[in-house]
Amino acid sequence: MELDEAQTMAWRQGRHRLATAPDDPSPAPGTAQNSAVAEVVDRMVALRAWPERSAEAAIRIRRASAGCPSNSAGDGLPAPAAPPASGVLAAAQEDSSIIRSYALRGGSYFFTPVRGANLLSVRAATKIWASPRFQKQASFSIDDWQPLREAVHGACSLGPRTREEISTQVLAEPTLSHLQLGLSGAGADSLYKPLHWWGDICFGPTRDGQATFRWLADDPAWPGLPPAHEAGVQAMGDYMHSYGPVTRANLHYWFTEGLGVRRAQLEEWMTALGDELVPVTVAGSEAFVLAADLDDIRSTQQVETLLFLPSFDPWLLGPGTADTRIIAASRRAVASRGANTIVHNGFVVGTWKTVAHEVRISWFAEAGALPQSLLDEQVQVLGRTLNRELTAVLTTG
Repeated sequence: MELDEAQTMAWRQGRHRLATAPDDPSPAPGTAQNSAVAEVVDRMVALRAWPERSAEAAIRIRRASAGCPSNSAGDGLPAPAAPPASGVLAAAQEDSSIIRSYALRGGSYFFTPVRGANLLSVRAATKIWASPRFQKQASFSIDDWQPLREAVHGACSLGPRTREEISTQVLAEPTLSHLQLGLSGAGADSLYKPLHWWGDICFGPTRDGQATFRWLADDPAWPGLPPAHEAGVQAMGDYMHSYGPVTRANLHYWFTEGLGVRRAQLEEWMTALGDELVPVTVAGSEAFVLAADLDDIRSTQQVETLLFLPSFDPWLLGPGTADTRIIAASRRAVASRGANTIVHNGFVVGTWKTVAHEVRISWFAEAGALPQSLLDEQVQVLGRTLNRELTAVLTTG
């Protein structure tokens, strides 16, 4: 089955709240802010948590984009004309509407508890933590895990704790004194990451500039880790619902490179989805969509859009910067290094940054004519968000 590439891109923008989706209404006006934030995060499956300013901006842009009616009001967040207070993600963590845990590519991500449980179950099932290399990185052995889990539970029983506070309590147990290096966060938090993957702990609120961890396993909002196969099939469906049409390269990027899942395992999950999965062709390439999404994709109305996205936005990190449907191969390094991107009808066409009262725009020469009216609108939106007048300074290259 052949699908129109521009139409599939428009549908995906709707899923991400970057454009209007016909049968996918915004939350009703008055929806609690934390629930509205969680709804947006849920649509992206997982939102990279660092840099924090980029994660916050990813939420804001999905309700403040010029030319996107579903984002202009009624999504439970403050109207674009009144810049929202910073820290909406931290606020949503407070009531467990979302959680933040180590997940993809060793980094920390925001997700709703159910989405997170599926991803973490998949990650834990790879047992990467049992490899000699991983153990060496944090100077621990397999026999340390159970007593460590019990000690960390005790340390976090009265609330979120910093690494130093956890270390102090854990090291009071003589049999765990050799874990001092790992407890400090050495080895990229290798000692703490498996505790996240198992659903024992997650990030708590930042305190005086320091990260904290809290005990997650007893949180009523936490569903626990489902069986790995069940979690994998569901996680694949979730990913396709947010980033379809999905190629095998997209699946390998998200699950194999991101979570360590074997490629053969991905094929098993695709088989398990059965008739829920529909093979399609988009611009000559083989891809897959969920059968439940097919009618919506084919009925999506295409509307021209231009968006200023923050660095490491899920629009790019979801399918991966190697996906040439999103960004040209010659421009991949720009996004991978963390530039703010300009996206026209879903495709990266330039970069932007603010300097004082200027927004400096680098428009890619190969992108063709610049849609001036849409660009002017985005500059105004950005100015409202930053609460200052901005003047566009344009270069082409």
